[in-house]
Amino acid sequence: MNTLLEEKNILLCVSGGIAGYKSLELVRFFKKRGAKVRVVMSKEAERFVGALSFEALSNEVVLKEGSESWAGNGANHISYSTWADVCVIAPCTINTLCKFAYGIADNLLLSTLLACS
Repeated sequence: MNTLLEEKNILLCVSGGIAGYKSLELVRFFKKRGAKVRVVMSKEAERFVGALSFEALSNEVVLKEGSESWAGNGANHISYSTWADVCVIAPCTINTLCKFAYGIADNLLLSTLLACS
């Protein structure tokens, strides 16, 4: 079964908000259709859903505050942003949306988003 998502690299950016738990369903949806998924979480998102849940579903390291690595092929905002074919922000809080619109990169999630082409 060939789908539009097959072999696509999707970067899922999860900002803070109670709807963060629904992003787990997005990972399942994308993976089921053959996409590769990596996740970046804001510190606020971790208050609602754990990074371990995303890692279990995506089979990838979740990029979050304090986990960025520049050693070798480590997980960092540049490697994740250049890897992605598509970037999805879900949920997207108004705080994240406004900061993104004005180019404010004051956290790892926003730094990653702003580095995406």
